[in-house]
Amino acid sequence: MEKKERKMAIFAVMLIVTSVLTTASVVSHEYENSFTVMDYNNHESLFTELGCTGLLPPNDTADRSAQPYDESDGGLVYIVIQDDLFGSISDSVLSLADNIENRRNTPYTVEIIDGIWNTHSEVRGILQDGYNEGLVGAILIGDIPPAWYYKDGFGPETFPIDLYYMDLDGEWGGGEGTESNPFTTHIDGTGDVEPEIWVGRLYTKSLSGLGSEEYLIDRYIEKVDDYSRGELSREEKALVFVDNDWYDWADQWDQDVGILYENRTFVKEYEDTNAPNYLNNLTKDYEWVSLFAHSNPELHVFYPEEGGSNTYAYNTDISGVDPNPLFYNLFCCSGAEYTYSSNGGYIAGHYLFSPSASGLVTVGSSKTGSMLQFQDFYTPLSQGAGIGEAFKHWHILNGQTGAGADSRDWFYGMNILGDPTLETGGYEWEDEPTTFDIPLDAGGEADGWNFVSFNLIPLETSFETIVEDISNNYNKAMYYHADDGDWYSYVPGRADHFNNLDTWDHTMGVWIRMTSSDILTVEGSEPTVTDITLYPGWNMVGLPSDTAGNHGLPAEVDKIGYFHASATYNLAYDYNPESFSFEPGKGYWIHNPTAGSLIWSIEYLGETDEEPVVTITYPANDWDTVSADGFLAEGTHEHSTWMSMSVYDYGEDEWVIYDDQFQVDGSTWDYWVPSDVLTAGNDIAISVLGYNADYGWGEQVDRFATVEDAGTTILFEEDFTGVSAGEIPAGWSRTHDNWGVSDTSRAGGAAPELEFYWSPSSEDTFMCYTPAIEYDDFASCERILVTFDHPENESRVISMRK
Repeated sequence: MEKKERKMAIFAVMLIVTSVLTTASVVSHEYENSFTVMDYNNHESLFTELGCTGLLPPNDTADRSAQPYDESDGGLVYIVIQDDLFGSISDSVLSLADNIENRRNTPYTVEIIDGIWNTHSEVRGILQDGYNEGLVGAILIGDIPPAWYYKDGFGPETFPIDLYYMDLDGEWGGGEGTESNPFTTHIDGTGDVEPEIWVGRLYTKSLSGLGSEEYLIDRYIEKVDDYSRGELSREEKALVFVDNDWYDWADQWDQDVGILYENRTFVKEYEDTNAPNYLNNLTKDYEWVSLFAHSNPELHVFYPEEGGSNTYAYNTDISGVDPNPLFYNLFCCSGAEYTYSSNGGYIAGHYLFSPSASGLVTVGSSKTGSMLQFQDFYTPLSQGAGIGEAFKHWHILNGQTGAGADSRDWFYGMNILGDPTLETGGYEWEDEPTTFDIPLDAGGEADGWNFVSFNLIPLETSFETIVEDISNNYNKAMYYHADDGDWYSYVPGRADHFNNLDTWDHTMGVWIRMTSSDILTVEGSEPTVTDITLYPGWNMVGLPSDTAGNHGLPAEVDKIGYFHASATYNLAYDYNPESFSFEPGKGYWIHNPTAGSLIWSIEYLGETDEEPVVTITYPANDWDTVSADGFLAEGTHEHSTWMSMSVYDYGEDEWVIYDDQFQVDGSTWDYWVPSDVLTAGNDIAISVLGYNADYGWGEQVDRFATVEDAGTTILFEEDFTGVSAGEIPAGWSRTHDNWGVSDTSRAGGAAPELEFYWSPSSEDTFMCYTPAIEYDDFASCERILVTFDHPENESRVISMRK
């Protein structure tokens, strides 16, 4: 299925979500890595406990030339995903794999590994086996268990360490690598302590406030696909934002980013490095952001000018401004501690996974410390390397020595969040050619002759090239040139000077005689409008459209010849051209009785460029009650080939279904909303919109409903089980025997059902009554819900009488 880009207007709903998130006032938090922040307005209290105060780069490593980078030869990439998650987003994961295999500079091959893993050692074993088969990198999607490491260089810290998955021949020890019993040593083992592969994570379990795992990862992969297709891009420009503590290093670090981006906005002056200015910059058209700010897992803090106050950018502030940049390098302690789930979750995740963020990759740290020796990272990127390759190159050079004796303290929490195969600088997507299949039959009444055409602009118009794949299964092809009145032909194996049918395009119908049945597949691009010249007399033409119809055939045309296997010369004729319907894939004779040429203009997509219009017929009115056991949303549509369904739960404050796209035809649509996304008593919004390829997405239509409360009283229920065919249940009554139970399920429910049969027929009113329903509290009852299954497109009336 070709993915349709969904442009859904959700501003009103998202405004509610944003207002809830950004009004939180946090005073005290308990963090998972054993430190407590008691006062966000006290910088010294906050960062003394974090171990970040005075965290400055070693002077002897702040500036040196970049080390050479050898271009990657590509190789095998694993997408590792838990089995239950893969079942929910398999289409998106397959799309991601396809994108990775089509990266601009690196020829990757992708293998999807889905399973159930409870320990980090199980996952590392899979990667070690893959490395023996040529594995160069892995993307871990979902709740893939991390390994944990303990270090006390900047204070005691236990943190997730993805280097464990990158260094596949080193030996990790001193503990079991769990959060409660972390690794404390890392030595050469059978190889060394340097990474053999790169690893990236799509980890959203800790970001439940932004949406479900399925939704967030699906939305993220959609952005990757858009970027890969050239539909998501930014100006090749970077923001370098350096807070006060690193003023003396700011110029050098700006120059390092300059290896990759000549065009940069550089912010380092004390009066400019504050949270409002940083958040404002996130709304601008940067491709890359390098931020240098003291941080913890859920916020950045910016030092003031002398006499001022700290300013803060919280995780929800990041997602709240709809950040525009695509790539981030966060010199921000613990900002990429992806397992952190309190108070909105880890801040790096808000750059990537908030529904309105554009972010694709964040490089950061799960502990105190961050990247240094940036030139070794930006140089490979400037040479076209993917982020994973550049990160591995940097880690090999610096992971153990780049900050001297403190290297592990600085670098062991470094990780990549997002797809590491992405390259900066955008993509120019080359669409895969569209294909059109033409069935060709041998033998039969037509003695193997087929009169055919195709509706694409072919990649190659050479007749011999187009029919190359069926060259052993036909013995002659013929075409009549109306402009010169001559026949042209091609016979396989005949001398070239006799084969004068040189070309075939989407305006031509051609006769082909098959010796064996086959399918001719033509590759090409879809035309928009095609003009066919109809010369005086008979013209052999094709139909360059994907839809059947008359397509505005000139009124002067008086006859049309079309293929008919049993007719003389396999042709029949139609003398009412104004009502004739042409079909894609077939060839035709068109007769122009005038003395001059006519022009037939044909639109490829016919009428589908009109705006898709959608209605919702069930729920019938706003705030109708729907069943907590699931319900069938229904409606009508015009000019739509696809529909999108979303359901927002106000009680849970999240999308429980988001942008689920499905094909439609006819004039109606329906969508089953299952019970597992519905919470009894909650209010929901149902949002649908239609799509066609030429117009795009139409206007969104919303309907609001209340899920049936768990406390609902069922007054009466009848499923007709045990009632004899043709009879009605005890206590029911009917005016005519046309009403009766039938062991069928034509109404859409389960057998048996109550049926109204047409015979015997008469002009009358046909009534069927349930037993009387006794309910003492009718006077205080706010609403009575009647539900039933019924066939589509049939009239029905239900009334209640007191």
